[in-house]
This record gives sequence, structure tokens and C-alpha cells, in this order.
Amino acid sequence: MSQSLSSGDSKTLWWTVFLAVYREGAETVLFYMALIFDAKSSSALSMVALGFAVGLVALAVVYFVIKFFSLKIAIKPFFLVTSAIIFYMSIVFVGKGVMELVEGKLFVPHIIENFPTISWLGIYPYLESLIPQILLISALIIGIFIMRKKNLIKGEIK
Repeated sequence: MSQSLSSGDSKTLWWTVFLAVYREGAETVLFYMALIFDAKSSSALSMVALGFAVGLVALAVVYFVIKFFSLKIAIKPFFLVTSAIIFYMSIVFVGKGVMELVEGKLFVPHIIENFPTISWLGIYPYLESLIPQILLISALIIGIFIMRKKNLIKGEIK
């Protein structure tokens, strides 16, 4: 990539951007297909359509606000917020994914007695979902400490 940019060849950059956008589009289609297949009634299906429409409107509003008001996005806070959202989603997806496997009777889970279920966080009383979630949270904490240490060494944190 850096070689093609330094030589002025934009084909590699174009293909990289194309593949990134294509992958995001494919993921979006997969997520919506899962939502549509999970919709058990016409009202649930209309809620999926409503969510899609609201998302399009919100996206259009954000686009026009940035375009017409020439807003510059603060990159660090933007990526901090999007990283937090992605991390939250990964915790929920792990828990709900294991829950789907249990409901599909693909395996018998090890239930932890008296452990609370927090469905909006994807936390269920199954050892098979809690271990990966604990590993994700541990990786986050370790990553924060490593980044803080690197920033302290560089003198960026006051």
C-alpha cells in the first residue's frame, strides 16, 4: 500500500477502499437478513423497516450537517466513541450468539446458578458465554494499560 502511494499508483488504494466498503455492505446485508428472519410477525418486520428508515434519515442528517457546515470531526474522540460502541456490540454478540446455540440445542450449556441475566448486555448465566466475555473485557483492560504506558513514555498523558 505505501509503495503504491509513494509511486503515485492509486489502483491499490482504490481496491483497498472498494474491498472495505464491499465488506461493510456484506455485513450490513447479513445483519438485516438475520433481523428479517428473526421477525416473527408483520409488526416486527415493520419495526425492522422503520429502524432502517430512521437509520437512513439519521445518516442523511449527519452527512448534510458535516457537508454544509464544514464541520471537522475530531478524530480521537470519534474513534473513541466508535470503539466503545463496537466493543459493546462484541460483548452482546458473544452472549447472544451462545444463547442462540443453546436455543438451537447445539450443545448443553453449563449454567451458573443464581447468576443474573442482563439481556441488553448479552449476559446470560452460561459459562460458555461468560468466559469469552471476560476474556474480551480483560483484553480491553490490558490494552488500555498498554496504551497508557506507551503514551506516558511518549509524554502525551499529563
